[in-house]
Amino acid sequence: MMAERRESDEANTQADAALKASVIAVGGGKGGIGKTVVSACLAMALAEAGRQVVLVDGDLGGSNLNTVMGMQMPSKTIYDFFSRKIPNLSDLVIETPFSRLKMIAGAPGTLGMANIKHWEKLKIMRHITQLNAHYVVVDLGAGMSFNEIDFFNLANVGIVVANPEPPSLQECYNFIKVALLRRLRTLFSSNESVQEVLSGMDNNAYINETRPIFELIAEISRRDAEAGREVKIVVDDYRPYLLLNQLYDDSEKVEAYALRLAARDLLHVDVELMGTLPHSARIREAIQEMQPAGLYGNNLPVRRKLLEVVKKYFLASE
Repeated sequence: MMAERRESDEANTQADAALKASVIAVGGGKGGIGKTVVSACLAMALAEAGRQVVLVDGDLGGSNLNTVMGMQMPSKTIYDFFSRKIPNLSDLVIETPFSRLKMIAGAPGTLGMANIKHWEKLKIMRHITQLNAHYVVVDLGAGMSFNEIDFFNLANVGIVVANPEPPSLQECYNFIKVALLRRLRTLFSSNESVQEVLSGMDNNAYINETRPIFELIAEISRRDAEAGREVKIVVDDYRPYLLLNQLYDDSEKVEAYALRLAARDLLHVDVELMGTLPHSARIREAIQEMQPAGLYGNNLPVRRKLLEVVKKYFLASE
């Protein structure tokens, strides 16, 4: 009853929106990988390709997307939606310096924002899909909290960003592993056999193990054959994407294959390498100067690379 009362304001949503947005969640296992810049530039590439795009700051614990976009903190932030000061997420959409690209700002340093409840996540995802846009790009916070993992799993497309160094790739693999286990826990929340097997895996020790997931499926199947078959289908269908960022040399993309091999052999998950983005000193300067045009300049290889990603993975499937 309490959840029903909390969600009673869902009736007044953007039912008249002309478009139903496809949600792209951009996550990563650790900070310092350039995830927010990748999110912003991907949104710019989609907008340049002629699509209406909304960029959402989904880092509920330490948002800074407005800074990357060269914008001062607006008077309205996502906190106003969670506090019910503003009932519709669409009322938080603000213009950016880029044509066809709008944004919803986060609320840095707001107490409680990093620990929202699951029903609140479902609520905001419903509002996000009702935004009047072709695509909504959600820049998730760094790390593997339930906020980041749940938003990643609720999106239409989940992209994990990593650098071509072993620690970053290890964290990327851990992110995918945690996200997969969380998805199984959520989808099979009412199945006791599945929950009993998964209950021993919600700890750091298991995350760092190399036990293949087919052993988990076999254990579930011994307890409940039908559940085992259903779990295998979910695992087989789980398809996150990888963007390798800040490469000094194109040969560094070979590092991604080790991650893909581990995910395939241990998790039975096909992690497709969506693209590689070169390191750019100009991007760092643009962030320091709060000049977003410098993130996505005409002469930057990042722009060309992301336009290729947009054409192959988004426009081609429309």
